[in-house]
Amino acid sequence: MKSIGDHQYFCQRFLLTIDKKLEEFIFSEKDIAALQWISKEELARQFMQTPEKFGPSNPKILKLFGII
Repeated sequence: MKSIGDHQYFCQRFLLTIDKKLEEFIFSEKDIAALQWISKEELARQFMQTPEKFGPSNPKILKLFGII
């Protein structure tokens, strides 16, 4: 549990590699504000150009996966 100001939150990420076509994934529009598929290179470029758009834990995760 982590606290910021008056708010507490918990975040956990799960990663999975699956042999499935993009068209087979079903997303609920009410649960997703935006969805964008980009390459690792584009993700690294966006992070380097505008790091303020990313959460505070993202640099650690991007380094872990060798993206930055």
